[in-house]
Amino acid sequence: MAGKFPNYDDPLTGEPALPHPSSGSQPCEVVHTIVGAEGRGEIISGQYYPPSAECGESWSQVVVVLSGSIAGHQFDRWGSLSFRGVELLRLTTPEPTKAGISWQVERDVSDYASIFTEAGEVQLEVQNYVTPKYTGVFEFNVSFAFYAGKQVGAASPRTILPLRNVTGEHIDVTRVESQGQVYSIALPRDTVEARLDLFASAHGCEEFWYSNAMTVDESHKCGGGSYRELQVFVDGVLAGVQHPYPVMYTGGINPLLWRPLTGILSFDIPPYAFELTPFLAWLTDGQEHNITLQVKGAEQGFWFLNGVLALRQSGQPSLGGGVHVSSLTWADAPEFTEYFWMAGGEEEQQMNATQSYHVQGSLLLPSGENITSEVYGELTASAVNRRGPRSLSITGDWKGTHTSIYNGSERTTTLDFPLSLSWQRTDDNTSLRVEVSVKQRRTVDVQLGSRDAILNGGGFVVMFRDDQDNSALFNRTFDHKLNAMTGSGSELSQIWSGPADAIEDSCYEKSLASAEGAFILRDTKDHCTWPSGVYACGSSLCGDFVPNATATFVPGEPLASRLRAEGTLHADASSGFGSFDWEDLPPLRGPWQQMFDDDTVVVAAPTRGSTGLRGSAADRV
Repeated sequence: MAGKFPNYDDPLTGEPALPHPSSGSQPCEVVHTIVGAEGRGEIISGQYYPPSAECGESWSQVVVVLSGSIAGHQFDRWGSLSFRGVELLRLTTPEPTKAGISWQVERDVSDYASIFTEAGEVQLEVQNYVTPKYTGVFEFNVSFAFYAGKQVGAASPRTILPLRNVTGEHIDVTRVESQGQVYSIALPRDTVEARLDLFASAHGCEEFWYSNAMTVDESHKCGGGSYRELQVFVDGVLAGVQHPYPVMYTGGINPLLWRPLTGILSFDIPPYAFELTPFLAWLTDGQEHNITLQVKGAEQGFWFLNGVLALRQSGQPSLGGGVHVSSLTWADAPEFTEYFWMAGGEEEQQMNATQSYHVQGSLLLPSGENITSEVYGELTASAVNRRGPRSLSITGDWKGTHTSIYNGSERTTTLDFPLSLSWQRTDDNTSLRVEVSVKQRRTVDVQLGSRDAILNGGGFVVMFRDDQDNSALFNRTFDHKLNAMTGSGSELSQIWSGPADAIEDSCYEKSLASAEGAFILRDTKDHCTWPSGVYACGSSLCGDFVPNATATFVPGEPLASRLRAEGTLHADASSGFGSFDWEDLPPLRGPWQQMFDDDTVVVAAPTRGSTGLRGSAADRV
């Protein structure tokens, strides 16, 4: 770390390095598509060409590697990486220091391997806004690493179809406000499996949706309450719902919180998977059908929702089938209550909600095989928000269980997203003090196997748990003399895997701790092996479950090359309190700015980068 806090070490997350095939832990080829490109807010394009014949035309694993660096003064920004119009990565960037920082993201895109057999355009869009004050310019590199072999259990690669091909378009075309977006699609008639991967990120008044008031007035700038659902409809029928994870970007709430321990999922926001196979009797009739993407509860702000279909095909058109909707649930269907009252000068807002869905389907193939499929799930949520004139506390929990069954093979995913947040400003005669703490957890449990095995407590289980506890303090006089500025955090990320009746200790554990911008603990153990076709890929589960498969994924290491030019960033040994001004950090936003800026210098700036566009294209931030 160059200089004192708020300068900080290069940021890290608790996610594991991607595992790689035991048959070859080194890529057979790395294809570089964007090298040393400046990120000033425009779309960055690069040309991709498939690997050489020696690396083959099918691969056991495909990994996209994005590295970035930045120095100066800049907001955190959001962005998207796509290839041939298919989104591969939804990301946000860290806020830089004058001395500069760098980071790297590796995302497994093996499920999309079929699109890499042909040349095409790689498109990276990170909306930035560079001025004499906001000086930070990104440097980006994007590469694709290919590992030889074939994927376990994959009889044929998935066909990948974006709901909207975004080649040459700004990702703003996927912007969704209160009404949602409708896409017309016609699937291949021989489709036998269909999954929708939904890339989603919240912006504007929706960035802190869990803190939103019920209504908008002079005291509350963002409404809609604290309940959100990502909803997918097929021809007006609810196909699935999921709670979005409350991702906190690196400038969120207070930038000092995330230096250098960044928020869970903030660098790589994985897509939410929705199983659409039960609808194939409708979707494979040769006609166009509507898929609608919507966010329940979004009012003033907006989301960027971009869908990608991952299909399996049999080679012969199906002969028909049926769709049975057990619970015909519409957009306003959640059983939902939210109310508030005044108590002792504070507002208290309480929310409780439940939601469910259930769809069954069948599909008759020319061979005579009858494919049966079923999806069902249930969501619950509760939250208590307390607001004072200069304080806000949030205690909430968003839970979900989702089950999909395909010809007797079952996958059940259980999620739990608890959050505890406290923001408090106190003043005396000479100074103000702001304290903030955020405790968050992301738990994802996946159980795989036959229906009978799971009902009897068996099957294969993978459990992800990521706990984070960060806090920050800022104290200065009213004539802008800095008295104190601190930040600290800790994170414990764990993974368990194995037969459901034999899991004991975690096979992966990463402990991180930071104080005053420096890591004081970085301890990792990883002895996970993956013998059944599935493997942990960052915060998600990749691959197809194949019981007793012989191929194995083993622990890996991040690719050594970060592909950035030497000397781009430099240390500023004089950095520290003596040269620091609060304005060296981008301004607070959301409800925290309103409680902070009544007599505090907060920079007048365009809507911050993670919120997309404000006004005309010339105002892009």
